[in-house]
Amino acid sequence: MFENIPNKYTCVCPLCGVSNVSIETVATPFITKLWISMGVDVSGMLNFPWLFKFKCTCCQLGYYYPEACGNDKFYSQLSKWDWYYGHEGKTEYSIVSSLVQNGEKLIDVGCGIGEFCRYLDASVQFTGLELSTKAVGIAKSLGRNVLQLNIKELPENYISAFDFVTCFQVLEHVQVIDDFFKPLVSMCRQGGIICLAVPNSDSFLGEAVNHIMNAPPHHLLHWCEKSLRFLATKYHLEVFQYTEEPIQGVHLRAIHTVYWARYISNFFHIERRSFDSRIRLKFVNFLSRIASIFSSVLHPSMIQKGQSSIIILRK
Repeated sequence: MFENIPNKYTCVCPLCGVSNVSIETVATPFITKLWISMGVDVSGMLNFPWLFKFKCTCCQLGYYYPEACGNDKFYSQLSKWDWYYGHEGKTEYSIVSSLVQNGEKLIDVGCGIGEFCRYLDASVQFTGLELSTKAVGIAKSLGRNVLQLNIKELPENYISAFDFVTCFQVLEHVQVIDDFFKPLVSMCRQGGIICLAVPNSDSFLGEAVNHIMNAPPHHLLHWCEKSLRFLATKYHLEVFQYTEEPIQGVHLRAIHTVYWARYISNFFHIERRSFDSRIRLKFVNFLSRIASIFSSVLHPSMIQKGQSSIIILRK
């Protein structure tokens, strides 16, 4: 699978514009195979032989080239999984809901089925924006104010109209940052709050092997604290608070797998890649089961960072 790998590729960072050299090259048929093993059809979305992975030397943003964005069909498939749009104990929900005052206007961009509104007082004027037809249909069936609207096509009455703009687990899916983030900021009133949550590439996610949910056409960008703070500076926003999610029980199995795989790879001097056909999925699952048995061996200092980074910005 990794024979005849092309030479390293050079590409410009979509956040800061610095030119970077790829750190990894992945055969896209292998990515497609992993998605198929999850029961997800990605036909038409990965129409190129190689995928290049980068990590910016300036802002630390991780990104892929060529860009391969998931479409409505893709996210309709993912929505069939009960856990995809939410699980109990989401740190960003509890942090942000504690900041929202009764009666304030809040818009949640990329809201999925609108789960966040369950955490808000009934007096909060909640609006959700979502592109997935399936998710919008579920939200409406639950009586939630969720609209199928592209953020690039905002009506004029949305400009500077909201006290809070939230965007949870969405920025990692964005193809062109400026096209998405500029209109997002424009919806927030002066002095208002913008709340972002993204998978943290400095956590266990950054070391996970064959973690298909952290790859195109699902995750196009890999964010960390430094890249989020760079984003704030670029768009003239004040950082009000930055938080890294603590370990959640739902992620323990994945965390054990990552750290034991790292230990075994280091012990046997095995080079590790983000995507590697030599590390079979069955072997990864086997590591996970063994790791669960010996989970107490993992020192707490090794697993301080949970899945998400949450940054709260003031306009």
